[in-house]
Amino acid sequence: MNRRDLLTASVAATTAAAVSNLPLPAEAATETPIMALYHEHRRITADAAAYDTGGATWDQEDAILDRLFYNRRDAVEAKMMSTPCQTPADFAAKMLIATCDNGLILHDDHPVWAEARALAGRVA
Repeated sequence: MNRRDLLTASVAATTAAAVSNLPLPAEAATETPIMALYHEHRRITADAAAYDTGGATWDQEDAILDRLFYNRRDAVEAKMMSTPCQTPADFAAKMLIATCDNGLILHDDHPVWAEARALAGRVA
């Protein structure tokens, strides 16, 4: 083995060691319970948005969408918010859902803030 081969082997070994310590991409990681709930919430929301109520009145449309989609989505959201975060992505998913994808400012008593404070090391 010459000097060039030795240097190439050394660089390859160092690179392999460094790459093996990198976290897996989100797609390759095992999905957490919160991320599974997040994806379910997003699917239900998309299905509701695509659903044709067939010319129903506003009140009828609300009742139909509640029965078919929103009651189930609310249950998914409640379970999601009561499940402790395992990863930063879990907390990000909770914030996206809790703020309607940043469309709503939350009151101080929303459960996600208690978890945020706990994660930040602040109890109150």
